[in-house]
Amino acid sequence: IEAEISCEYIHEVAGGDLETELYRREQAIDIQSGQRVAPAMAKAGLSTPPGREGMLEREARDAARNDSTPTGVRRPYKDELAALEARYALGEFPEYFDEVERHHRATPEDTPDSSRPRTEEFRRMQALRWRLKASGVVDDMIESRLDNYEALESEWASLRASDRADREAEMARVEEGIREWRRALESGARTTLTAVIQRLEERRGMRAEPALLVWDRRLMEPLIVKPTEFAPAQPMALLDFQPRSIWPIYARVSLRDAEAERGCRAEGLGAWRGGVDTAPVSGAEGCGEGGVRGFGDVDGEEFDGGDVEGDV
Repeated sequence: IEAEISCEYIHEVAGGDLETELYRREQAIDIQSGQRVAPAMAKAGLSTPPGREGMLEREARDAARNDSTPTGVRRPYKDELAALEARYALGEFPEYFDEVERHHRATPEDTPDSSRPRTEEFRRMQALRWRLKASGVVDDMIESRLDNYEALESEWASLRASDRADREAEMARVEEGIREWRRALESGARTTLTAVIQRLEERRGMRAEPALLVWDRRLMEPLIVKPTEFAPAQPMALLDFQPRSIWPIYARVSLRDAEAERGCRAEGLGAWRGGVDTAPVSGAEGCGEGGVRGFGDVDGEEFDGGDVEGDV
């Protein structure tokens, strides 16, 4: 929102890869966003140098080449699981610890498999398998709910644009279906409700013209830089932006705030110079409600902008 208000444009020229991002949305949306950028870069004669491509750029290109789009949210541990599965298939680590240390070997008659200690790599692989399976179940459930809603929404829009004699009745039927969908969603887990609404908003933001997020309107992919390329090593980014004049309504609000602050300071300074030993100007009297909120007395106690007895 700040970028929309204060900048004509803002582009990320260089920055970190997706792996460093904490917030993740549907992989299909990220791929669609990347596929929008590719034609703009080609038209401008731009290309990403080797070794500077980001994960999103590669995935968008691969999806276009294979004519397929993954569903759900990209899980960062999926690559780790794939690497462990490949190593296990090659025999780089066994399932049980006693297969590594010969002096810990035990025959099946002596020790059942259920009590044999497993290697750390195998335990990690099993944990990631279960985690990916659980997240897949959640993704499928959320996807099903989203598909049901979007089907109802699409049907309602088609009915509204039609001239059928029973249009009003059919629209009322679909609206009741949407209300029933909402009731079913709200009766479930709170986390599911939050995830469904969030993904629905993300899809709408991507379908808007122009796209809601500045990021989805980018004209080029950022060059990927690593923290180790800087001294001291830390994540860095290079932004190109063009400021613009503040919106008039915000300029007026800022001017009023500045004038009120100057008046408050002048009144307080006059009282100080005049030797007045009464209480300082309170928030309610001099600076508006809560004008001095957060100041404390000598004991460190906080008051809320009301009248203060004694010295502060």
